[in-house]
Amino acid sequence: MSDEVIGEKEPGTRRIAVLGEMLELGDTAAHAHWDIGQETGRLGVDIVIAVGDVLAKQLALGAADAGVDTPSWARITTPPSHYETVIQVR
Repeated sequence: MSDEVIGEKEPGTRRIAVLGEMLELGDTAAHAHWDIGQETGRLGVDIVIAVGDVLAKQLALGAADAGVDTPSWARITTPPSHYETVIQVR
């Protein structure tokens, strides 16, 4: 993500990022998800909703460490016809 993609934040608004897991990263996956969470804080995102499982949790924890006020982790289990969503908010 870059500042050019997100643009300037308008007064009185919030930035919300809904981000999913990147499953194709191999051994670097956990660290990469943490880094993306950190980047959301740098870009001034107010709320992160990380969708997935263990890697999404790393994303939310990275965001929390970067100062995002209300990071969330939505755990989606399979099969798709029986989605179960659990939201954790710090």
